[in-house]
Amino acid sequence: MKFLSSFVTFENLHEVRRLCHWGPIIALSVIAICSTMAILDSIIWYWPLDTTGGSINFIMLINWTVLILYNYFNAMFVGPGYIPLAWKPENQHDTQYLQYCRVCQGYKAPRSHHCRKCNRCVMKMDHHCPWINNCCGHFNHAYFTSFLLLAPLGCSHAAIIFIMTMYTQLYERISFGWSTVKIDMSAVRQFQPLMPFSLPAFAATLFALGLALGTTIAVGMLFFIQIKVILRNKTSIESWIEEKAKDRIQHYQTGEEFIFPYDLGSRWLNFKQVFTWSGTPKEDGILWPVHPKCHQHTLTIEQLKQKADKRVRSALLISAFTDFDSSKRAKVEAKKQTAPASFNKGVRFCHHSTGNEALNQESKENKAETNMDMRPKTAAGGLRGVKTKSTFPKIGPRQQQKFRNTLDRWLVKPSKSSSATEECQGQEDVEMTDEEGSQNPLAVYVNYENIEKSSISAMDDYSQVLTPQDFDEGFPLLPDSRDSAGKPASSQDASQPLEACSSHSEGSAKQRTKSSAESFAVKNGWRGTSSGEQDPDKEHTPADVKWLGTPIGELRRMPDCGGKLPPLKDVPGQHTVMIRTDVLGNNTVPIPYPAKFIDTWDNVHVKMPCSNGNLFPVEDEKKSRWDLIKETLSQKFTNVFEWKEAVLKYSASHAKKWDFSALDLYCNKVLEPDAEEHLFDCLLPDMVRLALRASELCTKPIPLLKRGMDHSITMSQEQVACLLANAFFCTFPRRNSRKTEYCNYPDINFFRLFEGSSSKKIEKLKTLMCYFKSITEQKPTGLVTFSRQRLDKPPNWKSSQTLLTRLHITCEGTIEDDGYGMLQVDFANKFVGGGVIGAGLVQEEIRFLINPELIISRLFTEALDDNECLIITGTEQYSKYTGYSQTYKWAGCQQDTTPSDGWRRRCTEIVAIDALQFRNFLEQFRSDKINRELNKAYCGFSRPEKDSQNLAAVATGNWGCGVFGGDTRLKALIQMLAAAEAGRDVAYFTFGDRQLMTDVHNMHSFLAQRNISVGDVYDLLGQYYSSVCKSCLSRRPDVSLYSFIYRQVSSSVAPDEPTRGFFPRYGGPDLP
Repeated sequence: MKFLSSFVTFENLHEVRRLCHWGPIIALSVIAICSTMAILDSIIWYWPLDTTGGSINFIMLINWTVLILYNYFNAMFVGPGYIPLAWKPENQHDTQYLQYCRVCQGYKAPRSHHCRKCNRCVMKMDHHCPWINNCCGHFNHAYFTSFLLLAPLGCSHAAIIFIMTMYTQLYERISFGWSTVKIDMSAVRQFQPLMPFSLPAFAATLFALGLALGTTIAVGMLFFIQIKVILRNKTSIESWIEEKAKDRIQHYQTGEEFIFPYDLGSRWLNFKQVFTWSGTPKEDGILWPVHPKCHQHTLTIEQLKQKADKRVRSALLISAFTDFDSSKRAKVEAKKQTAPASFNKGVRFCHHSTGNEALNQESKENKAETNMDMRPKTAAGGLRGVKTKSTFPKIGPRQQQKFRNTLDRWLVKPSKSSSATEECQGQEDVEMTDEEGSQNPLAVYVNYENIEKSSISAMDDYSQVLTPQDFDEGFPLLPDSRDSAGKPASSQDASQPLEACSSHSEGSAKQRTKSSAESFAVKNGWRGTSSGEQDPDKEHTPADVKWLGTPIGELRRMPDCGGKLPPLKDVPGQHTVMIRTDVLGNNTVPIPYPAKFIDTWDNVHVKMPCSNGNLFPVEDEKKSRWDLIKETLSQKFTNVFEWKEAVLKYSASHAKKWDFSALDLYCNKVLEPDAEEHLFDCLLPDMVRLALRASELCTKPIPLLKRGMDHSITMSQEQVACLLANAFFCTFPRRNSRKTEYCNYPDINFFRLFEGSSSKKIEKLKTLMCYFKSITEQKPTGLVTFSRQRLDKPPNWKSSQTLLTRLHITCEGTIEDDGYGMLQVDFANKFVGGGVIGAGLVQEEIRFLINPELIISRLFTEALDDNECLIITGTEQYSKYTGYSQTYKWAGCQQDTTPSDGWRRRCTEIVAIDALQFRNFLEQFRSDKINRELNKAYCGFSRPEKDSQNLAAVATGNWGCGVFGGDTRLKALIQMLAAAEAGRDVAYFTFGDRQLMTDVHNMHSFLAQRNISVGDVYDLLGQYYSSVCKSCLSRRPDVSLYSFIYRQVSSSVAPDEPTRGFFPRYGGPDLP
């Protein structure tokens, strides 16, 4: 039962103490009294159990009790979810829009509030409920509301039983007031009641009736309050904040329009944000779907404004209160306060100039914090009996550094900008005055929505969890952080202007949930280890050792290990082949099949831009959008403005929302004059001609690879190039908004790539333009296959007797270069490609950029399920690169020399598997999480139709680590187990982590030399969670995973049993 599972698997045993509180004691007592009395009365008095109705009545009472207790204990022990200690947003700039919690020593994420009872910042806090002795918040809101619904229903049922029981006790028959309508209980029951009437029994029933009716009324009212706010996607606290916002706007007449950011516009969508079939909310508790006109920090900014308003009101009230005696007036000292360094490096607030030079001069001074020194009046001056000194609490220098959300940051006086460079792009403050002409202290606010002129479009109605746009995050990583690929990434210079907070969440999320476990580990020296203590078996590898284990040259690669492929043919329902297979020849461009375009406009195929169903409204009629596309793109472009105008003609609904700043910067600032001329005279016209050949090249309908499908699509590289050219010109219909049938698919049109002014966007454009230049100058002749694969029956991991396969592990090299010919792992997002056409730029995005043919998989691949993967074979690498994330640079064109297989596909096989994201470190060691990751990896690695001798090794690395919160050593072990079960060797790249290389190699050698099977290791993982993690009271276990395995395996070996010692096999210079 899920209830028992959730009850016994919570990580901190001290949670049991929640029961030792008057709230749960009273609540459980009421439940026990009402349930027990109702069940006993139904057995003894009413309704006779020897009837059908009586049996159903009894079962319903039992059912109410079970459901009520299930939801009650889940609400209590699952908990609301807490913001990690010392949490801060991935983007350093966002700290200015968040409140700082001095207790938790971190920033409060959107919708979170600090609970004084729980002493933690609670995710999406609604209130602290004494009846469950816990907060009602993000993760237990559904359970709490379900309890509020079920308790009145159960009590109402029990009340009916109590009423009928008392009638039965008092009278032998029940009369309803009419002499002709009587119910004779003795006529139904063959025997007399099991217990004769007694005064104590009647009193007990009456008491239980009072409890049931009182609970029904009280809890029922609470339920209606909760469901009201849930249907608007609010909490009780947020409803209060919204009311205060409207009062503030009305009071100061600021002219603002406050839109509650989390109301998605549909009660059903709002309802699904809390209630899901799995019982676990969709969101991660840090970032949230928002209204199209809002952003992640709309509500937090409003909270800061309200706090500023509160300070001003308090100051005015105190001043007025003490002002009636001028000789004893409160002294107000303006103490100059130096802004924190991090704030000085952050966003500078810019203002319009005014004619008031005094205000301009004053605004150039340092910000001051007003400190009220109240001197209470004595009998001589009034206010008798006041003898204490009342002052505002002072904040020390250290707290001033952290608690930066002061009044002065939001109440800014207008001033002239000293230079144009000091102005933030599109950002302005407005001075407002009241009717008397005096300056309104709350009139001037930072206009967050204009930080960049990038409007929030209608497509950003976040209705999906972990949507692809959520991974278009342009935030810098923290100085000590590593991303999911395990590479270190330097943080962005804080002095760099804040990049656009555009609709696709350059403020939202693949980088959004920078794992709390990761950041906490950095501070405590736990980088990459399973716990804070070092493994006792840990040894250090010499600095000149670059790899360990089996030499990489001994691992199997394609095409050497691959068997003969069957003939390529179209198999309906299994494999869609879009070219003629009977005329395939070397160095010839494949011919599309069929010869003429088949127009299909339905929900199981890609809606093509050249389809007759692609219509464009013109006045009172609809015309073909494809004709308009051909007309506008066929014109010669001489600059970016003409290019933009052409694209917006057939995307008129987005004319005010799309931003081509990055494209403009690339063309006008980055390209040399000769290169810019070549772009508009040669490359762009070639790309247009390629895009407009869609009906000639892509003649067969392209099936959508939906969830649950096992299907492959094979197309030529030229067809892929045509589709990518259409994506570049944003021609695919129904793919610019999340409100269409493609809401569960990644973005494909490139409009997000053109937004903002980030240097990462520029490097992306360089990389993609290199691809288009290559394929327009010389037509590619190969094929590419996209296969969605589903794992129907996972292995029985516990009983597996498979032994580990060979391992090569290295701290140098990359998957794409050194893992050529192997099965190369893409550390994927469930929406394949992640933020490749947005602002994301880590392992998956980089791979999709240098092999751009991967991007077209976003056109037809629905979000991956837990038992699915996507396999892409045959893509070509067109670019070289250096750096990573913020330091990524395009390094020129690449000539891919990878050989081809029998189907004219390059022997580059890439598998996209998405890892889970963990809110806390210990969660990933649970058996269900380990099963999911094992099955996901096995789904990507296994090929049941092939012999293991024909399977290439797996080239992988720190899959699901870094911002996803995965433990590197656990993930390495999981991938080794999955590869062994699939019959593949492993080439593991640690991306510079030498200690991880040593630890994983030693563990592999230890297990392999003792013939420890996959099932044995799986059992050890279960033991580790049950004996170490489950009872752990801290955030990290005291015993690391590898130390536990060493100890358990060593202790299981008999004392007289000889064991082989294991020694690392070093590779590198000056080593034998």
